[in-house]
Amino acid sequence: MQYKSKFEGKLLHDLIFVEICAGSARLTRAARDAGFNRIAVDHTDRRSCGIDICIFELEDQDQVNDLCQFLEAEADNIAAVWIAPSCGTASKARERRLPQLQRLGIAVPVPLRSVDQPDQIDGLADTDKLKVEKANLLYSAVEQITRTTCRANIFTGIENPGNSHYWNTTPMVSIMEEFGRKFVTFHNCSHVGSRDKLTSIWVNDDWLDALEARCDNSRSHNSWKVTVGKNSVPFPTAEEAAYPQILCQRIIECVKRQVLRLGAMESTTLAEQVQQPDADVAGRIALGSLPRGAKLRPLVAEFGCFVTVVVPPQNPETIETFISSFPKGSKITARQLRKRGEVRVVEEECKFLAGVEHLDHDDMVELCCVGVPSTPEDFVNRAYKAGHPRGLDVHVDEAMRNVVRANLLDPPFVLAKKRALYLKRWTARAKELAVAEEQLREQMPEHVRGVVGQKRLVLLGEMLSDLGYPDDKLVSDIAAGFRLSGYMTRSNVFRAKSKRPPMSMETLKKLGK
Repeated sequence: MQYKSKFEGKLLHDLIFVEICAGSARLTRAARDAGFNRIAVDHTDRRSCGIDICIFELEDQDQVNDLCQFLEAEADNIAAVWIAPSCGTASKARERRLPQLQRLGIAVPVPLRSVDQPDQIDGLADTDKLKVEKANLLYSAVEQITRTTCRANIFTGIENPGNSHYWNTTPMVSIMEEFGRKFVTFHNCSHVGSRDKLTSIWVNDDWLDALEARCDNSRSHNSWKVTVGKNSVPFPTAEEAAYPQILCQRIIECVKRQVLRLGAMESTTLAEQVQQPDADVAGRIALGSLPRGAKLRPLVAEFGCFVTVVVPPQNPETIETFISSFPKGSKITARQLRKRGEVRVVEEECKFLAGVEHLDHDDMVELCCVGVPSTPEDFVNRAYKAGHPRGLDVHVDEAMRNVVRANLLDPPFVLAKKRALYLKRWTARAKELAVAEEQLREQMPEHVRGVVGQKRLVLLGEMLSDLGYPDDKLVSDIAAGFRLSGYMTRSNVFRAKSKRPPMSMETLKKLGK
């Protein structure tokens, strides 16, 4: 996929990680912790792990269209889209015989799809038929969303169990025929899951190749046996619906590594942040306002040094013992899966834990970056050198520097002469453009004409062009009237931000009266 450096110069915390069919939204939480902007989408927020979820009912075509419109509008700012459609009706676990439940008179799940009939087996009725048809609506929505993201050059991953009938449904087969059949497959226990569940991710690029893994039998697994509780029958497959925390971190680190490689920027200290195009945050320093929360980076970096530790990927618990020997507050700040052979190049810079030495050249290892806090003395010394946030130089562009210099440093007569010549030039030009101004006013909608009055918009357009103002659509937008709903046109002046509208068009019209 050709990304054409669409992340070049953009800030990591402005790039959006989108998780659709988010469920608990653990993956979204990992994206937040890694510094991404993020949006979780689901039909309910009941299972959320504390992350705000945008409610979209993907069985409703209008809401699917709204979501696709958002993805198209924000394509250049979306780091990745992750989709995990429900696999309940497509699960092969439905084909297991459960005589122990039958003996107790408990209803046993029955197959709803098959290899020969992945969309729906013949003879379904009542609740079973309704479940499959609702799931098929969701799968069609996933197809539409995936076509939107792939055509907009957005990295996309679709997750389901490796043996799920979902992969053979008509919508998924259609996706693979157009965008390829690339999969990343692993056992969940390879990423510290509790069971050897085989998971597959359809991807449209190679960003997640490092996740490919199979169980090495180095850890014990929870049983797949169904047990009967007092008031319910908890199926092991349901317990595996939420991703293991370390798997979430590894997925997000793969995405983060790629967007940084493609030009995105990340700052760790305030001094670095004010050098970046983040005026709406760092610029507040000049106004004497220090925003709350994590918008501003710390003036002094949290950690004094970092240690890279090479860990067996299927036994990451070993690093906890290693970290316990470090000063209090030490923690893993990043995880990265690499081949053992690639790590040999930088062996002298790494700490190798037990279990790595016997791995082959092509086996995967995990590089864990451990942040170690400074000693109190070192922290105080660095804080003294950094100074107060108000002491940081205010970073302004050259145009603003010239304005300050002309108003405060140059002789007054130089500024007066410059102003007089400027007014003389544009006053003459305003007379020449009188006919063009009248023609533009005639083209305006009546309500816009009443607001604009006799303002010289053609003249304004020429003045902005002469100054090299980035928003070359400003005058045409004014003449047409700014929209009160939907997405605004890009100004090329302010960094693009977006959020889902809280009100529908119908609600907006009712309130607009």
